[in-house]
Amino acid sequence: MNYYDDNEVIHNLRKLSVDLMVSDDYFMNIELIKYLSELEDWTDFNKEYFRNLQDKYNFRYRVKKVTTIIEKIKHNLNRHRYVSKILNDLFGERIILDNVTKEMEQIERLLFNLKEESIIYRYYYRNDGNYHAFHCYIQDENNHFPWEFQIWDSSNELINYLEHDRHEEERRGQK
Repeated sequence: MNYYDDNEVIHNLRKLSVDLMVSDDYFMNIELIKYLSELEDWTDFNKEYFRNLQDKYNFRYRVKKVTTIIEKIKHNLNRHRYVSKILNDLFGERIILDNVTKEMEQIERLLFNLKEESIIYRYYYRNDGNYHAFHCYIQDENNHFPWEFQIWDSSNELINYLEHDRHEEERRGQK
């Protein structure tokens, strides 16, 4: 993806508040839309690569839709949150593997090493009610949008999907 080669994004997304972002017409209506468009083009260009991952593993990916982004932004207005924290998954990947729960220590070590090598920016294990998964964020510079990579245990797949849907419904209900 050549978005950052062709554009000079000057905002530090880890310090730019959602409220200020919304008031920046250029950022909202041009930069964000252009980024999403190039992201879609990039995933289309790499479709065969992603298809191979889907065939080989229980793997999914997506580019977040504009309508979902707007809902997420509205939900986070006046909450003193930063763009990098809220728009942390414009591009998202998920892999569902067997024995993640049994191998948590090894996965945690691997993720720690990837963070130390600056391959991922941060990670954590989300243990939220019935939802259980690793969330990893890739962001090489403060003015680049982060991407999210999730690792789920196959034993949690069904309940995680249900919890994700419930969370989305709750967010939509809180306008």
